[in-house]
Amino acid sequence: MGKRLSDMRQRWQSVYRRTSIQMILSASFTAVAVLGMLFMGLTLFLRFSSSTNAQQSAASQRVLSQVNVSLDGYLRTMMRVSDAVYYQVIKDTDLAVRIIDRQIEERRIDIKGAPIIVAGGYGMGSKENFRLVHELADVLGAEVGASRAAVDAGFTEHARQVGQTGVTVRPKLYIACGISGQIQHTAGMDQSSMIISINTDPDAPIARIADYAITGDVNEVIPKMIKYYKQNSK
Repeated sequence: MGKRLSDMRQRWQSVYRRTSIQMILSASFTAVAVLGMLFMGLTLFLRFSSSTNAQQSAASQRVLSQVNVSLDGYLRTMMRVSDAVYYQVIKDTDLAVRIIDRQIEERRIDIKGAPIIVAGGYGMGSKENFRLVHELADVLGAEVGASRAAVDAGFTEHARQVGQTGVTVRPKLYIACGISGQIQHTAGMDQSSMIISINTDPDAPIARIADYAITGDVNEVIPKMIKYYKQNSK
């Protein structure tokens, strides 16, 4: 009886030992397998990461190279443009002003809209005497007009001619100096608000349409008018 119990005990111990060894070996194999899988996964991950990083690094290098080339080209272009701007636009000769020529444009003659007109006729006698018409116009702030006869005689330019073959005017004041008052002239000024005539002939046609007719020599009357106006306009 005792021997059987001892044999049974030995058998159970043997089974226990085998079972324990099998469990340990199984656990060891499992651990090794897990570690192997982890190692393989880590290796693949590292290889993939390394490959990806290499590709990314290569791509980054290409991009950076392109950026550097573009930036370098841009800077070189800007330098060339700056040089061109400096040498082509800002020149030493541009820093000084040199007068090449002077042209004085004559004042445009516009008697049509003038509120005051002093007109001279053939009775002024000469181009030199016609200057009195300009002097009277200057002190009155008026424009200078002329009859056809005065223009034909060369006393003044055609742009100042009043009448059918000239300009029609309607000023507030029209002073006719040495103008007889032929129809070709009066047709261009008879609508003036006020007409003053200066003529040696009291029966001249201009006197009939004038509001005030002064009989006298224009070379004497006009200087007196200029003097009187200057004395009383201060």
